[in-house]
Amino acid sequence: MFKSKLLLVSILLFLTINTLYFWEGILGFFAMILPIVLAITFLILTIKVFYQLYLIVKNRFEEKGRIYKTVIVILLLTLITLRPYGIINYSAFEGENLLVAEREGSANCMTTLMLKENHKFKMRSVCFGIDEEVGTYSIKNDTIKLNYSTFTKRDKNQRFGIIKAAGKSIYLYRSLNDTIPMPLYINKNELKLP
Repeated sequence: MFKSKLLLVSILLFLTINTLYFWEGILGFFAMILPIVLAITFLILTIKVFYQLYLIVKNRFEEKGRIYKTVIVILLLTLITLRPYGIINYSAFEGENLLVAEREGSANCMTTLMLKENHKFKMRSVCFGIDEEVGTYSIKNDTIKLNYSTFTKRDKNQRFGIIKAAGKSIYLYRSLNDTIPMPLYINKNELKLP
């Protein structure tokens, strides 16, 4: 008899991978561990499917329930293999990036600022985990004001940025009194500055 746990775990793995876009940014440090857990789960499910195929052949294809459930698990694992980041690319719905600026820090930590065409931004930091913050922005001359809409545990958010060096970099500041800004190097700039 087919164990329903195999089908349930396969469905949960499929849903986890396909909804990761929505909650990956809130995992923080645990975002480093999650791919390992997902890979091990996928490997165990693959081994279990081969065992189920062995049982199907051994029983001469008599257990129809086992066959149907095994086929569903095989389809789910095949979809995961073909689309390991999910079936739908949700970032395509965010709008086109007008400005993309990045900075690589120590230990290959990467901070990326993306300003979208719909006046929304995303600040993504990948360093021993993933932190993602979103909000809206407004532009006045060469200054970009960032209004965060996500909850953050720390009050270290950069509140505004100034584009410098002939549009090749943006310096992010926490406040007007901030003397040490965080520089990001602009890779793409299609902003229409006044």
